[in-house]
Amino acid sequence: MLTPQRDIFIPPVTQSDPHPEMATIDIREVPGGHWAPTFNPGVVGGLVASWIARHRQDPGSGT
Repeated sequence: MLTPQRDIFIPPVTQSDPHPEMATIDIREVPGGHWAPTFNPGVVGGLVASWIARHRQDPGSGT
């Protein structure tokens, strides 16, 4: 989950205690406010691409 550091609508503190079923959630703070994806697309895109790379499954290996 990406959470903007200065989001006044959904502050990071509201996202710091996820539901118990989400024990493996990865929470990352990004610079900016509520519109961080619009104003910091490179940062947000880089973090999303990194997450995908870490969780990509190899179709040939079954993992």
